[in-house]
Amino acid sequence: MEQKKHKMKIANVITLWLVAVVAVACVITSLLICSSMARKYGEDAEELVRQNVEDVTNDINNLMKEEYDTEILKQIGDAATNRRIGNGGYVLICDTDHNIINSYNDTYTGKTTDEAGISIERGKNYSYETDKRNVFGTYSFVNINETLGIYVIGVYPVKESVEGVYTTMNTAVALEIVVFGLMFLLLLYLLHKLVINNMVKVNESLVKIREGNLDERVEVRDTYEFDNLSTGINDTVDRLKKSIDAAESRMNAELAIAKEIQTSALPRIFPPFPARMEFELFASMEAAKEVGGDFYDFYMINGEQLAFLIADVSGKSVPGAMFMMKAKGVIRSLADSGLPPAGIFTVANEELCEDNEAEMFLTAWMGFLEPETGVLNVANAGHNPPVLIRDGKAEFFKVKPGLMLAGMPDKIYKQHELKLEVGDILFLYTDGVTEAIDKDENQYGEKRLLELLSFGDNYPEPSGLNGVAGAVCELVSADVAKFVNGAEQSDDITMLCIRYLGGFGV
Repeated sequence: MEQKKHKMKIANVITLWLVAVVAVACVITSLLICSSMARKYGEDAEELVRQNVEDVTNDINNLMKEEYDTEILKQIGDAATNRRIGNGGYVLICDTDHNIINSYNDTYTGKTTDEAGISIERGKNYSYETDKRNVFGTYSFVNINETLGIYVIGVYPVKESVEGVYTTMNTAVALEIVVFGLMFLLLLYLLHKLVINNMVKVNESLVKIREGNLDERVEVRDTYEFDNLSTGINDTVDRLKKSIDAAESRMNAELAIAKEIQTSALPRIFPPFPARMEFELFASMEAAKEVGGDFYDFYMINGEQLAFLIADVSGKSVPGAMFMMKAKGVIRSLADSGLPPAGIFTVANEELCEDNEAEMFLTAWMGFLEPETGVLNVANAGHNPPVLIRDGKAEFFKVKPGLMLAGMPDKIYKQHELKLEVGDILFLYTDGVTEAIDKDENQYGEKRLLELLSFGDNYPEPSGLNGVAGAVCELVSADVAKFVNGAEQSDDITMLCIRYLGGFGV
């Protein structure tokens, strides 16, 4: 049998997927925000450099004339010397020979643009051209503008602009994590409240229904979908209950008919041979189900011998009853043909083995009694030994049993003889008596049966026309009922009792 694979609970699956989706959304959003912020800070940095270059250019244009003026250049130089772009940026002013004639705090004054790492093409007209270059070893935004033969160069370290990006980015990501975390918790709460918890409630009810409690109702009405689901399940269960009730009604009716047929096939009139004074005979069958598998039978053979039989079919209910009817008919037919008990069982076994697709079988005990002499010829096909009560003492009449009928073909059954004495009682029963169990699973047992039937001098009072034989069956039935004390009957209980009174003639 294939092992059932372990399945995750839907709450765990949804939680895992929700964590994954929120995490991916958080990462993607963070990357988009960082990319957007980096681009924005880059644009802002370039604009900052350009703005400073433009300011210095305007100052030069306002102060300079067509030709260089040393005093004016000094004023311009002083302006550049004090100008700072951000914290680490600055402005360089170069002449036509690309010499730096002024810089912040004159740090780079006297150097050339080539030394700075800023390549300026001669004859090219620069107009606020932006680029990124290593200026004096620092990777920076660079903006170059030419005016009146003077180059105004703005320099702003890229690192400084990135630091602003990192600070803002960390703040944004932290806020984003908080927002997505709250969103995750809210979604998880809503999923549990509106979906998972309701599914758990529905599943709990379905488990009870699956276990057979068809009175269980699914009452999850929080949402439209679950309200429809609850109604659908309840309607389905109601229809199922109606179908089961209808099927049970049909089955009960059919079983009642089958029980009536089975019961009518068993002799029910006692005493059965009121003209015979040599013996008393009584029998009863109480099925564990509506239809049982046990049966008994008795009849006179040629008016000279009393044939009696008790049997226990392996199956119960309708199949057992059908096999019982077949076996009963086969044995009765063979008995009428004049065969003795052992011969009857030998031939019956062959017939019952044929077409026995259900592989059913039965145990049986049969006897032929000569009323005038008390001679009893018997055969046992795997059945419980009867109890012989003689002089108030009970013991089992045991003979070597043969195989049960319909168990295996080509079997020969042996016959045994017992001489009954006047007053002897022979009690036959099925294992429903000795194997009856109480609520603690204790069996009635053979020992208790022998103790009950060891009367001594206290024979039971005759039961009306059924005599002592009927009283013995009633005594055993009452004692079994007392022992089980209300526990459910687990097997058919069948009894047949004969009391031999002697050969008084017809």
